[in-house]
Amino acid sequence: MPQIVLMKAEYLILLSCLLTFAVVTNAFYAKKQFYPSVVYLTKSSTSLAVLYVQGFVFAILFGKLVQRIFLGQLRAIETE
Repeated sequence: MPQIVLMKAEYLILLSCLLTFAVVTNAFYAKKQFYPSVVYLTKSSTSLAVLYVQGFVFAILFGKLVQRIFLGQLRAIETE
């Protein structure tokens, strides 16, 4: 995989983690309790979008981990 694509993926992962941290921190700072914070996170469309992106990133990383464990390092022809 080209080096520039790997850098963009790393930036996406970092940005997703930072946004998720900011959204969850904001919810707990605004509501001060667990249950109202969770309700806020699930009702706010912006918060939900950030959490969906984070879930997608976790799914991709989990897939890469499973691939690395069971298949090892793939060659370029196998990746295609």
